Amino acid sequence: MKNIILTLWVVALAVVFHACEDERGEVVSQDWTWQVDPDYVFVEMPDEFDYDPSNVVYLKSYISVNLTGIHSNGVTKIVEGSEVMKFNVYIKNVLDKDIKIRLVEDQQLLEEYKGDAQGYKQMPAGVYSIPEVTLPAGEKMVEMSVALTDINQLDELPGYLLPLRLELCNAIDGVRITEQYYRIFVKMDILTISENIIPEHTKVVEGTEFNDIITFDSDKTEDLENLKDGLVFGFMGFGGWTPSSDGYLSMNLPKSELIKGICIYSDEDNKQFGKADVYTVNEDGTKILQGTFATEASVSLTEPIYIQFVEPVTTREIRLEKIASTKGTIPELYEVELIR
Repeated sequence: MKNIILTLWVVALAVVFHACEDERGEVVSQDWTWQVDPDYVFVEMPDEFDYDPSNVVYLKSYISVNLTGIHSNGVTKIVEGSEVMKFNVYIKNVLDKDIKIRLVEDQQLLEEYKGDAQGYKQMPAGVYSIPEVTLPAGEKMVEMSVALTDINQLDELPGYLLPLRLELCNAIDGVRITEQYYRIFVKMDILTISENIIPEHTKVVEGTEFNDIITFDSDKTEDLENLKDGLVFGFMGFGGWTPSSDGYLSMNLPKSELIKGICIYSDEDNKQFGKADVYTVNEDGTKILQGTFATEASVSLTEPIYIQFVEPVTTREIRLEKIASTKGTIPELYEVELIR
């Protein structure tokens, strides 16, 4: 019986090998172009893996906070951002003891700042407050804060830049600050306001109206050409320009000129132009807030709205921001001219 079984196995294996040999076929040619170049792809294995077992304290990412303040008559007011800024600080592995952490100013960090730092001043030490915090044992996160306490000292253009880095208050074995995310930059742009806007919106400003040499610019470029096409009103929803929410409109001149005011033709009712912050821009790029123009009065479709400067300004750029209608909605503008 065993001989019969052994014989059957031998026959079966012979059949299999024969079938495999027949199915292989004859190799005529082969394309080797699919191969990966062994000189191009390689993996360099270090002799020893540099594993760092340290427990690190870190921020979630590179952090840059941008604030905007307006200084007028010895008083600085933040109009964008907050006087108190809060940040979360983390530790990779929890400890069985409390750990104290702080933020300290480090001017050398400005070499790593990704924004524009040219001309920005060092923030005086008495302007801000940064309390130390304690990360309790067993916790992985604690909140820290930076508070601006005396911002009236911040009055120089273009503004201030405060570079901060994390620091352990006391050395703890096996714990260190991360080498990647440990920086916080607080940047505050300072604007000056001259209260140079006359609120009488329908009073004609004596002078010459023009827009032929104006180059209009905005975060919303669609239909900007309509603002200087000579048509002071639209037709069936065409021919106007609408700003984006919280957008801007910039009027640029080839060279600085003495400007007395702005003439704006807009739609009626809830699309009538009624409000904007009016800036002039200096040659170095700093902005001067001439004032906020606002009116709730209505005008006819072909009647312009005038923004007049108390004192004419010499500038090559005028910029409108926070543009809104008399109803607080987005207005539609048809023609915009400057008055020289």
